[in-house]
Amino acid sequence: IGVQVGKGNVKVLPAKKDMRLDLIPVDYVVDTVICAAWHVTIHPDNEVKVYNCTSNADPLSWEKLKNIFLECSLEAPPNDILWYPYCKIVESRFLYNILNIFLHVFPAFVIDISLKLRGKKPIMMKINKYFNNLLTMLHYFSFHEWSFHRDNVYKMAEDIKVLKDSSKVRLDLRDMNWRKYIANYLLGGIKFILKEESDPIKAARRLS
Repeated sequence: IGVQVGKGNVKVLPAKKDMRLDLIPVDYVVDTVICAAWHVTIHPDNEVKVYNCTSNADPLSWEKLKNIFLECSLEAPPNDILWYPYCKIVESRFLYNILNIFLHVFPAFVIDISLKLRGKKPIMMKINKYFNNLLTMLHYFSFHEWSFHRDNVYKMAEDIKVLKDSSKVRLDLRDMNWRKYIANYLLGGIKFILKEESDPIKAARRLS
């Protein structure tokens, strides 16, 4: 979704803009799993301990995530952009359905007709259908949020600080630089999903 927002193909998203979403880099998850195994061994307890690896410590809202997507996309946009990157979050399902027709379905239909007339394979309606299905699956999560207790993770992080290699372990999301992480995420999407190399990426910065 982030890459398509950067390409200008996704212009409206159904979500509550101030709602938190739990976005966790995989290295934090791996470190938490490994350290939790160590922690329960060092501090045995009769009760089952739960270590919640969530972003409650430094949460992202849908609005903040969308704004970072747009900012990073302008700094290093993909090639072959059809529209200037812009995206609006709407909370009304009815309004989203209307905007989706005018901003997504109709333009995709027109582009596919143009591609057919030029003897090329139409793809935009297929892409549009894929993202509509994806957004439908995400709908419940984009309109709800959950709070998780991270007391055990905080305690574990404090215990690990005394270890020699503690600087190599990432458990505390309060130190997370979301903008840098998302910028790298989008560059990875451009390179490995869109198959664009670094030189074209730099050349495409004409948008900024």
